[in-house]
Amino acid sequence: MYYKLFMDSTIKQFLEKWRHAKSAPSTFKFFYTKYYIDDVYTSGYKIDLSTLTDDQFMNTSTFGAALSGGSGSDPYKMDERFKEFLGTAGDKLNGKHKIKIEVFMYDKYHVYEMFGSGTLDINGEGGNMAANAAGIKDEFHQKHLRKIVFGSKPLGAELKESDVISDYTVGQPLYYRIFMDNTMKNYISKHYKNTYALSFFHNVYVKFYLDGQLAKIDELSNRGSITFTDNEMMTLTNYGGYVFVSKRDEKEKQSLMPVFEKLLFTHNKSLSGTHKLKMEVYLYSQGLNQTVEMLGEGELNIHLTTINHSDPELCFKPTAAASDPDLEAKFVSAYNKDNPGAVAKKAWLKYTNWDVRKNELTGAILNKYRNATLLVQTAEGNCSYMEATFAMDYEGNGKYGYIHFSGLVPGTYRPILCECLK
Repeated sequence: MYYKLFMDSTIKQFLEKWRHAKSAPSTFKFFYTKYYIDDVYTSGYKIDLSTLTDDQFMNTSTFGAALSGGSGSDPYKMDERFKEFLGTAGDKLNGKHKIKIEVFMYDKYHVYEMFGSGTLDINGEGGNMAANAAGIKDEFHQKHLRKIVFGSKPLGAELKESDVISDYTVGQPLYYRIFMDNTMKNYISKHYKNTYALSFFHNVYVKFYLDGQLAKIDELSNRGSITFTDNEMMTLTNYGGYVFVSKRDEKEKQSLMPVFEKLLFTHNKSLSGTHKLKMEVYLYSQGLNQTVEMLGEGELNIHLTTINHSDPELCFKPTAAASDPDLEAKFVSAYNKDNPGAVAKKAWLKYTNWDVRKNELTGAILNKYRNATLLVQTAEGNCSYMEATFAMDYEGNGKYGYIHFSGLVPGTYRPILCECLK
């Protein structure tokens, strides 16, 4: 599809009208286009005309080129911007609509006189306009727009229905792939006209539902660690990774395993048997703490039956630097005394010896301390490992008092399925 614009004077005459006749022509070698859907402004884009000579540019009074599906390097081409407009508009263009395009004189900073405008009837029936504009042609992708599919092995971009699973047993490998109907850049452009917004939304936010109820997971865990590059934001229409594997791949940046583990560990008491699991993934900004668009959703029957106690991820076991059953029992007792509502079951010594803490100014001995990893079960029935410090205050003459709980070490909390302990 092509367009033709007829102005009522040359660009040189437009510049004279605005008293810019003596300005460098290169300053104005841009057009600005505004797009409207049913008379409602939707988006705007600039067109760079810097490849034109000064004479070509100044003496222009009519021009035209491809609006869609063009080829070559004609500077007046608007096919890429029109494609971006279709992608940004998304579902707004499904059905029949009237599109209006306005073209303005522009100097990179200000919009001046309108050169011309035109309207176009567009029929978006029979397909997803955003997906078509984003170049999504794959049949499987088209069938699963805005959906998440799951598999028992890594899922590539080209899939068959036989690759997809609907039932999953906890502890087995689980992979996912999200098939979007647009690029992430266009999702953001639907909500923010400022191009700087693209730099904010580079992460994802995950929601899980168990049997229709939103699963409660601490806020930090929902914010997936996935980070997209600028190029991925502008080009990706599908991506995937793993939800659970026995040995995680630290190089896999599209892993949802941390948030899935938190789901299992937080709800492990109620997960026995079979449940319906729904997963939603949103484009998210950590800086703004805000989601902008749901990338996809998917459902899965999840079964928690026999746990593989040797699984290093699902049933992680801490290692001990030394063994002292009597001291370990005293650590457990000291923690339980100061933490009603949570019960320490076992302790693993982190270091082989006690460390002495002294007053920084006088050098006087204050106490000696030692760390241990504790296995703790809450009143709600959830289990976790955490590192704790225990101390004995110095009483003088080489003697120390009783062992007491001194505090938890930040960043050492690690939830675990209570089923692993049976």
